Amino acid sequence: MLIEAEDTSVDTVQDWETTMLASLKTLDSPVKRLYDMRRLNGVSIFALRTAVKLKKHPQAKHVFAAVLTNNNTVARLVNTALAIQPGGNFQLFSDEKEAVAWLNRMVP
Repeated sequence: MLIEAEDTSVDTVQDWETTMLASLKTLDSPVKRLYDMRRLNGVSIFALRTAVKLKKHPQAKHVFAAVLTNNNTVARLVNTALAIQPGGNFQLFSDEKEAVAWLNRMVP
């Protein structure tokens, strides 16, 4: 699944949360997600809180997520959000080919 983020407005984040919660409820095996955040210059606090909340979901253990960003601010914010709740299968990348290769190694 490819998720392209162009903004982290409340409406966008709420839509993403609804979609992800519905998806998480059905998971019983590993899945791959590629989050393309290269168009973002920043991330809203609402988006960070939502990401932490979704990461706490019991089925989140099945999600292997590669996050693409070329922006240092976005990378720091994503790392901060992920550090709040250690563990999980998330990795930051700046190169799409590396991100896809990592996802394919994690979930063949």
